[in-house]
Amino acid sequence: MRLLCWSVTLLPAWFQSCSSQVAAKAKFLKDNVPFGFTSKGFLLPPDYLEEHILNLTDIRSVPLVTKTALSSFGVELLDLSAELGQEGIEENCNVSSREVRLTIGQVLLKAVGRRFGRRAIHAHDLSVDLEYSEAYVNNFSGGEHEAEPGVFHADKVWGGIAELTGSPSLSKALELTLDAQWTGQAGGDFEQSISPKQFLRLVAEQAPGLLNIWLSLTPGQIQQWPLVLLLNAENAMSLIARATAEGSLKGAVNTYWTQFQGQNDTISAIRSSVARDTSHSWGFVPDMSFGEALLFYADRTPHGTTALGQLPEQRISAEMQVLVTNEPLTCRETECEGKEAVKVRRL
Repeated sequence: MRLLCWSVTLLPAWFQSCSSQVAAKAKFLKDNVPFGFTSKGFLLPPDYLEEHILNLTDIRSVPLVTKTALSSFGVELLDLSAELGQEGIEENCNVSSREVRLTIGQVLLKAVGRRFGRRAIHAHDLSVDLEYSEAYVNNFSGGEHEAEPGVFHADKVWGGIAELTGSPSLSKALELTLDAQWTGQAGGDFEQSISPKQFLRLVAEQAPGLLNIWLSLTPGQIQQWPLVLLLNAENAMSLIARATAEGSLKGAVNTYWTQFQGQNDTISAIRSSVARDTSHSWGFVPDMSFGEALLFYADRTPHGTTALGQLPEQRISAEMQVLVTNEPLTCRETECEGKEAVKVRRL
C-alpha cells in the first residue's frame, strides 16, 4: 500500500501532525440525478455514478479517547478477535454456514451491548434474508461477487426519508420506516425483544440510536476494498446534521427507494459534491486485521468501499445493524466477571 504524506492544512485541526494518506477510487452519485428515484436492489445504473479520488487517513492516528470516538467522529474501532476465538470463529471459518454467521452475529451483539452497558438488539433491514442475530457476510474472493466499489451512502437519513415520503416531520419518517422494519423482521425474536413505541423512542433519541458494526473476517489483513467513512467535522457535527441544519440536505444526499422481495426500503446515496469538498476527511483502517470492527452510526455516518489500485481482491467482512436499548447489562448476563468485556483500541 503506497502511503502519501500531505500538508496538514488539508486535514482538520485534530490531526496533530502530517498524516500518512493513501489515494483511493470511490463512487458517488452524480449531482444531477433527481432526488427520490427507485432502484431494484442496491445496484445503480452506471450513468448515475461518477468516480472520485479520495485521500484516506488512518483513523488510528486520531488523538482521541476511545470512549468518545463514536460521538466525536462518528466511528469507533474495536478489536473482537479474542471474543471470536472464544466462540470457535477463526480465520478461514466457513462463512457460508448459517450457524457460523449466527455465532458471529451473537458476538457482535454482545460486543455492542458491553460497549454501552445496555442490551443491544438486531434491527436488520429488508435487503437481505437473515434470521434474528445472523450477521450479513460479504465475501469478495474466488469470484463469488463482482468486486467493485459500492456507492457511498448512509443507511437511514431521516430527513431524506421525510422528503421522499412527503412526511411532515422526522417522527413520521421514523414511523414509516418502523412499519417496514417491523413487518420485515425474520422470526419472532425481534418482536419479543422490543415494542414499536420503544423502537421509535430509541432511534429518535439517538443516544446512540441506530448503529452499524462492520467486522473484518479476512484472513490476515484487508488489502483491497476497505470500508471508508466520512468523519465528523472538528465540532463533532456530521455531514448529515450540518446539511439538515443548513437546509441543504438534498444537495448532499439523495434518498431513494430500493425494492427487495416485493417490499420498499430506503437508502441515501452521497452526491459527488461531497467528494469534491476538500474540507471533508475520509477515514479507514489500513491493513485491517481479522477480528477488528468498526462501530458507526447507521443514520449519520456516510460510508462505502474503495479500490486501492492493483492489490489482491480478497475481502471477507460481516456486518449488522444494531439498536441499543435502555436495559442495563450485568456481569452475569455478559459473562464479564473477572475480565475485560471488550478490548477497545485507541483511535
